This record gives sequence, C-alpha cells and structure tokens, in this order.
Amino acid sequence: MNNYRHGHGSAKNQSGTYRSWAAMKRRCDNPNVDNYRFYGARCISYDGRWTDFRNFLADMGERPAGTTLDRQDGTKDYSKDNCQWATKSQQSIHTAGVKLTPRDITLIRGLLRAKHPRIAVRKWARLVAPSFKVSDNTIRAIANGQLWKGFT
Repeated sequence: MNNYRHGHGSAKNQSGTYRSWAAMKRRCDNPNVDNYRFYGARCISYDGRWTDFRNFLADMGERPAGTTLDRQDGTKDYSKDNCQWATKSQQSIHTAGVKLTPRDITLIRGLLRAKHPRIAVRKWARLVAPSFKVSDNTIRAIANGQLWKGFT
C-alpha cells in the first residue's frame, strides 16, 4: 500500500504510528525477524482489519510521543480491545506476563543499595533477575532509574 494515501510519510519518512504498525506485522508474520519467536511462532497475531493501516489508525489513533504499541494481555492477539499506547514503564508491567509489584521494586532497590560497590550493575542484575523472573535488562533499567521512576 502506498504510504501517501494515509498521510503517514514516504518509505524514508514514516510516522511513529506507521512504524509501530509495520513492526507489529513483522513480529507476527515474518519468521526471519528476531522477535518472531515471541509472537508469530507463539501464534500471536493481529486483528484481520489491521492488515490495512487505515483500520489500525482508526482504532488506535496517533501514537503519542514516548510510547509504543502494548498488548495488555500478553497471551492475546493485537486488537483494539487488547492494545494501548504505553510508555516503557507501563510495558514493563505486562512483559511476558510478569507483574512486578511495588514491593518487588522496593526490594530490588534495597538490594541495589546493599550490593558490594565493586560489583558492576550489569553483573549484579544477572544475579538478581532470576529471582524476580524478569530479564537482567529490566533489573538494570530499574537500577538506572529508567523504569518505575519516582518510586522509592
């Protein structure tokens, strides 16, 4: 489909909304994409209406700055009822069905303060992550203040 029809740019200058839609389709449809194993290979798909970008845009609206497409229930397909535009902090709550609680965040931050100063955050995160059933990247993002900002 020609991108000009819906006003979301040429191939060189696509809107954030269009890029999110295209990335969703690639994750679900293209076995040659790295993230396919987490989506298409797990039979995660998208509403058939969303094959056409204009229907996706009508359902989801423009992507607000600082957000990406998020499925609220990670076991369900991409659809109007299951999707929202969300920040990284909001998405971290839904990632792979993991639910970090405020108590978990307090504990993670307490462990961070107690860690030996010579242990790098990267190594520390690898050690702590399995206990919370999240990735070491999630632990590092919490430690670096990128997730759950303002929460102590």
